[in-house]
Order: sequence, then structure tokens, then C-alpha cells
Amino acid sequence: FNQKVFPRQFTPGELVLRKVMDHKRVPDEGKLGPNWEDPYKVTVVAGNRAYYVEDLKGQAIQRPWNIVNIKKYYQKN
Repeated sequence: FNQKVFPRQFTPGELVLRKVMDHKRVPDEGKLGPNWEDPYKVTVVAGNRAYYVEDLKGQAIQRPWNIVNIKKYYQKN
């Protein structure tokens, strides 16, 4: 049943993308609007699947984010 499940974990300093929640979506964009927001840096592992993040300018986001709502950010070199 769980053979193809790869558990995700992030360490402080990794870059992640944050899911755009429904209340933050722009109504005029419809389904073509972005699904993920700017890269953020993981600062603290808050629990089993929760992470505190900050934007690249250093401004911390107030609440922790569940691992379901963030994904790894890959940069092109």
C-alpha cells in the first residue's frame, strides 16, 4: 500500500514554495492564477509536520505551515 510514498522533511535553511490559499487568490485570475507563492526559507521545525518559514527578505511568517501546504523549491543554475 505505501510502497511508493516518499516522506518529505525539510531542514532549516532549505527553500520551499508555499501554497496559495483560497482567501489570498485574486478572483479575476480564475484557474490560471498561480498555485504556489514565492520561495521561502525554512527557519524552524515546529513539530512532526509543521515548519516556520520566512521570506527571502528575512520577514518571518507568523504561523507554522503544515508539510501538505509547502513543497521544495528547485533553482536553475
